Amino acid sequence: MSPKRILICCEGFIIDGVASYELHLAASLIKRGHTVGFLGRWMGPHGYQERLRRLGVHVLQYVYPQAECGKAVDLARAFAPDVLVSDARRAFPLAMAVRHALGVPIVTDFFDSPTGKAKRGRDLATIERESALWMTYEDWIYEGLRKLEPKIPTRRIRRHISSDLLYPTPLQEKGFHLLCISRFSAYKYMQFVKIARHASELKKAIPDLTIDFVGGGWRQIYLRTAAMQANRVAGERFVRVRGFQIDSQPWFARSSLVCAGATSGYEAMLCGRPVIAFSANWFGLVTSENLEGAKRTYWGERGGEYRFRERDTNAAVEAILDYHARYWKDKSAEAARVEALCRALAVDCDESLAMDDFEEILKTVL
Repeated sequence: MSPKRILICCEGFIIDGVASYELHLAASLIKRGHTVGFLGRWMGPHGYQERLRRLGVHVLQYVYPQAECGKAVDLARAFAPDVLVSDARRAFPLAMAVRHALGVPIVTDFFDSPTGKAKRGRDLATIERESALWMTYEDWIYEGLRKLEPKIPTRRIRRHISSDLLYPTPLQEKGFHLLCISRFSAYKYMQFVKIARHASELKKAIPDLTIDFVGGGWRQIYLRTAAMQANRVAGERFVRVRGFQIDSQPWFARSSLVCAGATSGYEAMLCGRPVIAFSANWFGLVTSENLEGAKRTYWGERGGEYRFRERDTNAAVEAILDYHARYWKDKSAEAARVEALCRALAVDCDESLAMDDFEEILKTVL
């Protein structure tokens, strides 16, 4: 199809799962020849702005207490989009303000179940009225949207990872590098803190262990306190809390094992890394036998064996020790196992097919 000007509305340039998905979407659309802009508030220096610019994205940012404002509309008007893309959460009021001013259609992306209460301007009735089309990349969300029988089209787009941003690399031969990557929110951080507080125990069992914690959130303070204590006991700095990182590829590449859920778990496996999956829920080591379950629960984000708030457990610590004892002794066999998982997952998220899906959406709304 002919190139289009696509404006992705974001509440702010914060690093989270939605922003990561939109980053991959932008990279893939640019490869197809489309012009892509990101419109959102400036939320401080720790965001995706510079990385987006390097991809060739037009970064349209402004300073304002709310996402929607006159300045945002002026920036959008200068960009002259053919279509707007918005999530169904925080960014939707911004997209709606731009649509009212410019008259361009909104494609609304759902990242959560379309049920429950929502603030005014993000309620389902408003989102249906203002959207030209709903889309999602998760089957269970897609089925939920269809059951609502909206008066607008609903489409499923394949979940993909841009091959320009993340790609498989060989497992490291030396050392055992544990990467714990997440947004350290109340919903997700509980087992990561357990790992930090048991780091000395892990180091005794795995002498060549190093641990990196990558991600944002004020609960890093708990990780930093525990890391300082573990490093003091070990007499070396083997635990590091890295904070926000706008590019996860180098961290995946140097890791031997990744602890992650949701988007980060997905990305880690497509980078050819073994994953112990958890978020708010416990899932465990992802294998060929339970890969479908990992996808269904979104690597412990949507569900799992149990919620961590419901029981006190050191499940992640125990799983790390078990993984090292059972799998890491034979690195060639482990590399083959992980490569097979990566291939199996990649079948569901072909970048070219995902862009075919999106361009069919563009044909529907334009």
